[in-house]
Amino acid sequence: ARPFAGSAREARIDGPLAEAALAQPSGITTGGKKLYFADSEISSIRSADIDPDGEVRTIVGEDL
Repeated sequence: ARPFAGSAREARIDGPLAEAALAQPSGITTGGKKLYFADSEISSIRSADIDPDGEVRTIVGEDL
């Protein structure tokens, strides 16, 4: 297995899948062409495009 998104930094950084930073992602679901997940360390709901050229975006929530 390999990571789908994230740069191994613990932070809230949106952007391209490989450059984005996640804090403690958990709980995942799909909708259309997106993955939605809770990033519990930063109390956020975030999304990641399923497309390999996609991005991670914060939908709701604050920073660390």
